[in-house]
Amino acid sequence: MRFTLIITIALFMSCTSSNNDGLGPENTITTESGLQYYYLKKGDGRMIEKGSIVETKLSLLVEDELIWTSYEAEDSLFTFIAGVSGVIDGFEEMAFLMREGDNVVATLPYDIAYGEDGAGDDIPPYATLVYDRYEIVSVSEPKKVLADTLAIAFSEAGTEGVREAYESIIDSELSDQYHTDLDLLQPMFGEMRENE
Repeated sequence: MRFTLIITIALFMSCTSSNNDGLGPENTITTESGLQYYYLKKGDGRMIEKGSIVETKLSLLVEDELIWTSYEAEDSLFTFIAGVSGVIDGFEEMAFLMREGDNVVATLPYDIAYGEDGAGDDIPPYATLVYDRYEIVSVSEPKKVLADTLAIAFSEAGTEGVREAYESIIDSELSDQYHTDLDLLQPMFGEMRENE
């Protein structure tokens, strides 16, 4: 009898706390764009801001089929610069609502995902995307991105102009204001590394 009473109280407390902690599908939030999400876990780290490098673990479902996951391979993170990297609208909208340590389930309607065209063979036209796990692993301090400066240098002087602009910034006091990792810059600047 005493054991049953303890279990009943524990179950009641766990049900009560799950309703009050904002976790779970019963606490789904819908934004103006139609994005829907709820928390699996709430973090307490840095909020994502424009210019933050964000590392995520993701699991993506389309029509209840797993399309992609970064949970299976060790050190398999999807990394992007918030507000700069050109990810789909709904993905970025969700990012700007999160902080380091958050893990959510997010549903993106087609118009803030891949739209009427879809993407490749895996994502058909008008597909709703469901991230059954969208976890923020780390968030850096926001910084400026060199892409705009380097794009101008490229249009004026080609690859050599990009190299000179990049080296002049990383060798100056300005370097602390910018993300200078070439891997995070737009793909056209990746060729600099191949030519070194």
